[in-house]
Amino acid sequence: MILENSNGVNIGCHVTISEGIQNAPKIASDSGCEVVQIFTRSPQGGKSTELTPALIQEFKLQVKNYKLKATYIHTPYYINLASSNNRIRYGSSKAIRDELERADNLGAKYVMTHLGSAKDMGEKEGIKKTIEMLQKSLEGYTG
Repeated sequence: MILENSNGVNIGCHVTISEGIQNAPKIASDSGCEVVQIFTRSPQGGKSTELTPALIQEFKLQVKNYKLKATYIHTPYYINLASSNNRIRYGSSKAIRDELERADNLGAKYVMTHLGSAKDMGEKEGIKKTIEMLQKSLEGYTG
């Protein structure tokens, strides 16, 4: 399906990286997109795959070749900065930081995330924990 854009709005889609992250720009372009969103790893969790210098270079080249205006990175679905479970909360913070750094390496300007749910601690405490963990994710970050 080719999308037409005549109103100045950037048209984009979330595409798979199952055929390799370097192929995502082509998939987006073939769909008529001007921007692309990807996961850089499994959205369900697990260890992330290494983004080698060659892979990063190829991805950036393909973004340029297909004239994409922007790349968005989506964090894994398991993120929950408001969890009452320290392992989940701190792991989520680390995952966000990892994705920020992976986005920098890939030349992506945007990182999308879901912040989580405070179902175990209430809204006020959940918001407080979310802010604390976002701040932790950004400590020392220069991207």
